[in-house]
Order: sequence, then structure tokens, then C-alpha cells
Amino acid sequence: MGHEEGQKLYSDTALNDIEADQLGYGTFAEHLADTICGWTPDEEFVIGIYGQWGSGKSSILNFVESEIESREEQPVIVRFNPWWFSGQADLIEKFFSQLRTGLGDDEKFSDAKEKLADLSRTVSKVPFYKLTGVPAGPFLGRFADMISIEEENIGKLKDEISELLTGIDQPIVVFIDDIDRLTDEEIKQMFRLVKSVADFPNLIYVLAFDRDIITEALETGERGVQNGDEYLEKIIQLPQHVPIPREGSLDQFFTDRLDAIVGDDEIVFDSSHWQTVYKEGIEPLVQTPRDAIRLSNAVKTSYGALQNEINYLDLIAVEALRIYFNSLYDQVRTNKSKFTNRRQMERSNSPDYSFLWENFDGDHKDSATMLLSYLFPRFEEDDFAMGRTISENSNTYRKRNRICHPEMFSYYFRQTVPEGQIPIDEFQSIVQSTENPEKFEKHLMELSDQRRDSGRSEAHNFLKRFEEHAAEVGNKKGATKVLFRLSDHLIEVDPPANQFNDGNRGHIYRAVHNMLEDTADPGPILEDAIRRDGSTYFTTHFLIRCLQEHGEHGGNTKREENRLLSMDTINSLKQVWVEQVEGKAESNKLSEQPHHLDRVLDTWIEWGDQKEAVEWSQSYASDDESLVDLVDSFLREGRSSAIGRFYYIDPEWLEPFIDIEEAEKRLQSIDKNRLDEDERKAVEKFLRGRELREAGEDPSSLEAWTFSKRKNMNK
Repeated sequence: MGHEEGQKLYSDTALNDIEADQLGYGTFAEHLADTICGWTPDEEFVIGIYGQWGSGKSSILNFVESEIESREEQPVIVRFNPWWFSGQADLIEKFFSQLRTGLGDDEKFSDAKEKLADLSRTVSKVPFYKLTGVPAGPFLGRFADMISIEEENIGKLKDEISELLTGIDQPIVVFIDDIDRLTDEEIKQMFRLVKSVADFPNLIYVLAFDRDIITEALETGERGVQNGDEYLEKIIQLPQHVPIPREGSLDQFFTDRLDAIVGDDEIVFDSSHWQTVYKEGIEPLVQTPRDAIRLSNAVKTSYGALQNEINYLDLIAVEALRIYFNSLYDQVRTNKSKFTNRRQMERSNSPDYSFLWENFDGDHKDSATMLLSYLFPRFEEDDFAMGRTISENSNTYRKRNRICHPEMFSYYFRQTVPEGQIPIDEFQSIVQSTENPEKFEKHLMELSDQRRDSGRSEAHNFLKRFEEHAAEVGNKKGATKVLFRLSDHLIEVDPPANQFNDGNRGHIYRAVHNMLEDTADPGPILEDAIRRDGSTYFTTHFLIRCLQEHGEHGGNTKREENRLLSMDTINSLKQVWVEQVEGKAESNKLSEQPHHLDRVLDTWIEWGDQKEAVEWSQSYASDDESLVDLVDSFLREGRSSAIGRFYYIDPEWLEPFIDIEEAEKRLQSIDKNRLDEDERKAVEKFLRGRELREAGEDPSSLEAWTFSKRKNMNK
């Protein structure tokens, strides 16, 4: 593997910094902090945050605490995690000790702390079940034979503490996490502690737990309550549920980690297959951040051992099968002959797979079936719609390192973007507007201005669905022209997020491809779209994707009947593109290229007149502002699990276009106070790239930049 960070697993620890929130929990935490800081309760007040394991409860508690600490007038904050003391006889004493410590050294709490110490000692002499009705577990055996102290003594201490706390105009917030990890008896203790023993005024408890686990624990045993839900309702005054992650955020959280695993490695991966396998097979299984981290770590570990020997999508699907359907995974790995394709099979030769489900007692059978159907084309389930399976040429199984090939099977055993919420009638109306190009263009521009909580625009949600309906478009010429004209703008609005999420660029390409693939001669339609002010960058991307169908630019050669364009047509369109670029350069419109000017210039040199491309670049970069813009266009984004996202540049990438040494001198002397943040970043990275090159390092290598950044972070 080409990057050291690939060996590290993702941590499942709670987040502390609200800026690191990817799931939209920060807003929820802010509102809850507002609620907590908004009043001083006359009586104990209890807030419950409900969520299943791995849903992010601990991170939310950390965010709420961070938000509270940012306020001018802050409550006192006390953190108590009973799980740290689970199994110890002094669980309750530990709580009171933590409460006293949390009150700090402020003189106004000194009397209350003294009384709390007295209460702690008094309670410790009494079997806890005497106070709360909770039967003593084995770990409380040391209390069993002790003499009971009169109840009024404890009541008196509680009254004195209550009076002291009532007179203090500063609430105390007690965060208690991981209650659902305790034993049943300890869970009862903690809730009756909150309800009966430490129920003081001016205290706000914030409890985080899985409600189902807690209610079941409260109902167990001799002294269990009859109805755990009703019991909780009497204790929790403000119940809150962990919010559903904002739209698309859990997908992004998961796919970012899958993308970071491979980094810049060249992998065998079919993005079109990924969309189906993820949506129907994996996405239903990844319901919490912990699910995403757990599956990512499984993929990361296996990828570290296998790397480019396997098909990356197959690896993700196999690991999902192992993590979520272990019994099926075991059946598959011990029945190689039933699942691998030795030759083209007729359906009548398919094995009987009923044995797979004999011991299957889990949920998500549809997901399991989808994963098996993708991984093993021989697999067939009677109740599984064949139209949903993924077709692929069996002759490419070995070339693509598919698990279903008998030579590849053993390698894998060595060790799913939500649909846009545009109403269907509105979606169909926009599709029908393609008959009127001006109306269609207006719709797309309006959608591009509307953003969702996920950060994506409504145009992205529309295009994601539209590509599947593009073949139905009647006015293909008009729709193609609109998409080419708006493509660079739409890509700028919704750029690629990672190699698994191509943003609007991929959706537009597939929409155009699907519209034109059954057209007898799509060349004239595309020539007109490109010539009439087609977006410069997208046209480059589109033609390169067409060249990949011929085996160029790293693509897999498709059979002639499956290619959209002939090589002659592509070459003709390349010249149309060159003419368009030259015309924009002459009219000073090329500098308006919003992004990817680097790709446009590189392509201009490759397809057109190198001299003209260089002359334009040098002329454009003659003033400092344009020079900075040119450098910024060559800046690239990298990702590292150790340091996160970062930007880098190799100054020699600009060498075909400008004098690098002269550019360095000009950028060193430029007044950085006149630059915005992005411009300063571009200048700093360019100069740093020069330093790396002079030090004998390769600034085009991610390793040079990640090592440099980690070194600076550790100073």
C-alpha cells in the first residue's frame, strides 16, 4: 500500500470537537445546551437522551458540554461514567465523590460538599436496598449484616443539602453516560439514585442510554418494576432521542472512510455496480456511526493484506456478509464449488441454495440476498427479482479479480445516496420540460440554487434520478445542449466528494450517455452541444470517458457495439473542443473557467497547439492576481486518516505553462494581506512544494506532504 496511514484502524471513541461533527448532531447539541442554560430548576430535573449503541450518544454529550462551556454564564458541569466502576461495591460512593469533585474549589459550595460527604458516608453504612427497595446483589454483600440507621437522619441530611443548593444561583449539570452497559442491578441502582437519593434542587441530570436495554433491566428480578416505560416516564422530565443523521451524512461518513482506505491506489472498482450493491445490500445494514466504523475497519484490515489482488467492491460486500451474516459467510467459504463460475452456466445447472437459510434467523434477508446475488452470479433465489441482479460478462471475472472466479475465491477468505426528496409529480414535470430546452435550463438553475442539509443541491438529487430516465427524453438534442452548457456550473455546485461519489459530474455524464446510446449517430448532437458554448471542463471529461471505452486513459476496452462514439467521431469532437478553447482564449473568456483550469490547459496541450496554450498561460499569469488563480487551479486535495483532508501541489505541474522560478519570486514578494484564505493557501502550498523539491523530496507524492504536515503538527 502506498500510504502508511492505511494500516491504522478507525477509532470508535466519542468525538469531542463539535467541528468534527459529520452527522448533523451539532445543531441538536446547541439547542439542548440552550435549554440547559436557560433556567435554574427549583427541583431536580432529568433529561434523557435515547439512542441505540453506536448511535453517537457520547459524542452528543461531549458536544453539549462543549457548547455549555462556551457560554458566558456557565452551570457547573459534573461528568460521571458508572461503567468505569461497574462491579465495585462503592458505585454510589464513587458518584458522590465525583459530584463533590465536580463542584470544584468555589467557596460557595464548601458547605454543600461537606454535607454530601456526610451523606455519602451515611448511605455507605446502609444496604442500598433499604433505601431504594433494590435487592442487594453479590457485590453489595458487605452491607447485608449491617445495622440500619434511622431513615430520618438521611432525610435530614438531604434537606440540609437541598437548602444549601437552593440558595446558590448556579445550576449543576450532571452528565451520566453508558448506563446501559451496567448489570441489571446496577442499572436499577443508578435510576433510583437519581430518583430517590440524589434528587436535589438546582441539579440537572443528563442521562444517555439505550431505552430498550434500560426498560428490560428495570423489569427483571424480584424487585423489578412492572412497567419499565412508565417508570422512566416518572423520572425523565425531558426525553430526547438521538437525531436521525442529516440526509446523506451517514453515507458520506461511511464512503469517506472507504475512500481513504485505498487513497491513491489503483483499484478494480465498478462505480455503477457500487450504486446498486450499496443501495440495496449495504446501506440498510449501516444504521449508526458505529456500524460504519465497524465495517470500514473490517474492510481496512482485509485490504491491508490483499490490496490490488482483489476487486475492492467484492471485498466490501464480502466483509459486509461476514460482519452482518456470519452464518451465511461460513456456508459460502466452505462451499466453493457451489458459488464459483467455472464456465457459462444454464439456470437449470444452478445448485440448490436452500441450505443457506436453514439456520438463518436474522433480519435483512433482502440485503443478504442482494450481496450474495452480486458476489456470485450462480446464486439464484426464487423470491429475488432477477431484474435487480447485476449483469456482467463472465469472461472478465478473472481480469476483474472477482470472487466468483475459482482462482480468486480463496483470496477473499484468507482472513450503500438517499433518493432525492423531490415529489414524483414535480420530478416528472421537470423531465417533461426537456421538450422545451429553455424551460429545462431554468429548472436546473433553480434547483442548483436550492441546498439541502446534506450540503448537496436539489439539482444533484434531480440528476441522480434523471440519469435513469434519460433514455425516455424525446428532445435529446435540446436536453444534451442544456446539460453541456450548464455542466461546469453544476459541477461547481456539487463537486465530486470522493472516488465513490462523483457529484454532478458523474450524473451528467451518465445522463448524456444514456440519452444518446441508442441514437444512430450521436456525433452531430454532441458537436452542436460542444460548439455552442459547451462547458470546457465537462467536455474534456466527457470525451476522455468516451476514450476509455476504447481502452485509452486507463479504461477497459468495450466491444465496438457497446461504445457510444467511434474513434473518428471522438477525434473530430476533440478538434471542435480545441477550436472552442482557442476562441475562448482569444475573447478572454477562458479565464472565467470556474474550476479545473489545470485539466483544460493540460488537454489543450495534448489535443491542440502547445505553443498557443503556453502563450495564453503566460499572458494570463502576467499579473499577480491571475498568477495566484492559476496556481490555485492546480491545487489538489488529499486525504489521510492521520491528518484528515489537506491540499498539495507540485510546482512542476505548471512548468509547461509558466516560468516556475519567476513565479516563485513573484509569489514570495506578494502582499498576502490582500489575498483571501483560499488564495493564501494556494501561495503557501506552491512555495512549500518548491521547498520540498529543493530538499530532494517529491511534492507530487502524498507521502511527502503527510510526513511534512505531521512533522509540523508534532513540533
